[in-house]
Amino acid sequence: MEKSESIKNLTAALAKAQSALSNAKNTADNPFYKSRYAPLGDVLDLIRPVLAKNDLSVVQYPSSQDGKAVSIHTMLIHASGEYIDFDPLTLTAEKITPQGAGAAITYGRRYTVSGIFNIASEDDDDGNGLESKKPVTYKSKQPVTYKSKQPAKKINPEQANEISNLLKQTKSNIPNFLKYYHLTKVEDMTESVYERAERDLMSKLK
Repeated sequence: MEKSESIKNLTAALAKAQSALSNAKNTADNPFYKSRYAPLGDVLDLIRPVLAKNDLSVVQYPSSQDGKAVSIHTMLIHASGEYIDFDPLTLTAEKITPQGAGAAITYGRRYTVSGIFNIASEDDDDGNGLESKKPVTYKSKQPVTYKSKQPAKKINPEQANEISNLLKQTKSNIPNFLKYYHLTKVEDMTESVYERAERDLMSKLK
């Protein structure tokens, strides 16, 4: 994290802003975890008027070094020129497509800005959505780019059987699971999606 030499005015304004904010209303559904969350637009609509009253603004932008992991950079700025440049939040897109990266960017922006202003924008899932792998931090300031790739390799029968068994053990709703990962059947799962699904199901099992 980087910051200006002084953040006295910024921290005073942030304290006032947080005291005036309430949690966002969770109006959207996460079908896999059967939970609800507040879309990014609703979170921004909630905080923008409060930021303006306290001379604060937020700047967010994405970057990527390999076209797979997307880093969300967030800066909190005060009218005095004071700022805090937070460490980027790095996520791996579920699918290496513009749409997949866009979903990861939106997800990362929502979580980051909610954390800064100490508001909840999602139902408590009791840890089911946690990823076991720690994100890697990148310093690149370049915009997100995508390189052409060969079709993703699908999982083998043993991996498909493992996922099927985990679904049974966790008593998961299989149609919702397939919808969440954009699949028609477990056997269509790619290696990258398999790794994420396995972590999610193992977390749910624990």
